[in-house]
Amino acid sequence: MSRPLNVGTFAKSVARSTVMAQPGISIGEFKEHLRNQISTSTPQSVAQLGDSVLKDLNQLVHLILQQDFSLAVEEKLAAIFPSLYKLYAAADIPRNMRTRRFINKGGLVISPDHCVNTIKDAKRVYCFIKGVHQQISHMASDGHPVRIAYPACGPFAPFVLPLLAYYSAIPNAPSCTFTFIDIQPGAVHALKFLLTTLGMGRLVEDTVCMDALEFTPTQPFDIVVLEAMQHGFSREAHLQLAMRFARYLTPDGILLPKKIVVGASLVNAQTEFVDQWHSETGNRFLRTQPKPAQAQRLFLGPLLTLDIEQIRRWNNAADPTTDEPIPCGTVTLPTLPASPRPYTLIIHSTVSVCDGLDIAEYESGITHPLPDPQVCINYQPNSPEPGDLIVNSGDILQFYYCHVGIPGFLPVKVTVTEPEPGSESGVAS
Repeated sequence: MSRPLNVGTFAKSVARSTVMAQPGISIGEFKEHLRNQISTSTPQSVAQLGDSVLKDLNQLVHLILQQDFSLAVEEKLAAIFPSLYKLYAAADIPRNMRTRRFINKGGLVISPDHCVNTIKDAKRVYCFIKGVHQQISHMASDGHPVRIAYPACGPFAPFVLPLLAYYSAIPNAPSCTFTFIDIQPGAVHALKFLLTTLGMGRLVEDTVCMDALEFTPTQPFDIVVLEAMQHGFSREAHLQLAMRFARYLTPDGILLPKKIVVGASLVNAQTEFVDQWHSETGNRFLRTQPKPAQAQRLFLGPLLTLDIEQIRRWNNAADPTTDEPIPCGTVTLPTLPASPRPYTLIIHSTVSVCDGLDIAEYESGITHPLPDPQVCINYQPNSPEPGDLIVNSGDILQFYYCHVGIPGFLPVKVTVTEPEPGSESGVAS
């Protein structure tokens, strides 16, 4: 039987969207870079740009703090991006530093050219800015200065930079300082240029170019702002960074986001990723996931709830040098309804930055479900691929989180054997 998502085609499409063999930049990235260059071609001094960006960032934060999330926030971020990108271009970063990406022990390290687009992810930016501000305001209410760390901050530090503009402009701003850490020299160069151009230096304790997994502060932080993941809680080093920086929090310190919840479901891939997004007329795409499509999912179970309590339990129990995958949720595959297409396993997540500031599925690039087309349920693929997992209804899957190399969830079939007296019966195979 054919897969619901062809592994070869899926892999090739991913490769096309992420890398070209010779130039080191994808066709899509090249087009995006050209568009940005065209949009930034209007002559304007760096000082004028800085004043314009400061004003826009200030207005953005006012908008975020005064109302619930709306299309107005998305439109404001889209309007800010061209001017902000002009400043990024004015930083005159060598191309090899802008486009450099690689894999290290913690996971995928994406290029500064790619990172700049995070600030256009409206719901993610909204929740983080509002959540960071709420926590700073609460902690600073007793008068003590609040120390904030932002590892893997990228060239724009998008969850904090607008707040720096806001705090620089208002009287009686909370007493706080920020430490930025990023492994990419191009990102640190750009961020330092922005902070200097926008006159935000007084709020910055340090800007460090190094692997955040090797960073050790001289004193603990009150807040750590961290978002280093892709959809399906995969590919980047979020978990390793969270485990490291949890050790550097004050006793009452906070890690943002406060909670990430990951689960597994079975879906009809055509419905989940294509059909459900069309309106009834079929000529436009919807902005939120329709409830009927959600109801068609077969929820298998939770895989992971990541919060500060879970991280501290792992830190207390685990050898910090181990690379072993972490056991997560176990699910039993159900009897499946008749379907012309095989069901597809998806890993889906929601992110809670703070209470009431939640990023639901499909509301951000990091909460789009991640399909695993190599888990073949109740069928044999016509073209077997290395890494295929052939399973059937009734089988038990143990999920492990691989947190080195390319992080992500690995399902393993549990072989059930007849237990001997006093022994356990499940063996992962």
